[in-house]
Amino acid sequence: MRSYLLIILAFSSFASAQDSTYFDGKRAITLSPIILDGKFNVQGFISRIKEDTSFYKAFRNLHIVNFSSTNDIRMLEKNGALKASLHSITKQKVSDGCRTMQSFNETTTGDMYNDAKEFNYYTANMYASLFFTKGSVCGETNVVKGTNFSTSGKSGMDKHKEQLKILFFN
Repeated sequence: MRSYLLIILAFSSFASAQDSTYFDGKRAITLSPIILDGKFNVQGFISRIKEDTSFYKAFRNLHIVNFSSTNDIRMLEKNGALKASLHSITKQKVSDGCRTMQSFNETTTGDMYNDAKEFNYYTANMYASLFFTKGSVCGETNVVKGTNFSTSGKSGMDKHKEQLKILFFN
């Protein structure tokens, strides 16, 4: 009986607690009243999220390790029908600070590539520029401390890739 009473009291106090709203510039962020420890508050939580680099670190790690990946890119018509696709397996090898990539079992449908074997679709081109390696790429690290993303001085695909990084990692 005593445990039921504690559960009811805990639930009723949680249900009646107020959300916390924090203003970050012009943005309002509302969090439910979940408290992890006595030092945890809304402003501290927002600061931790803004300063977290773990997702970017994981992305950068892809530039310094061997891996295999299965790629499945599909371009769809507005009605959802398949317009073009690419399916492949890629293997990245890193040696002496340089990485190279090989593609295996690549199959395409539709007009994924043009005659010069360049992607016909912006989204596929963006994916390839982030996850495929052409030739040998050397001198990269996975260091993320002090990284500031900026579109200043960039245009075209480079600007769009930087905007995507800002969206994902900031």
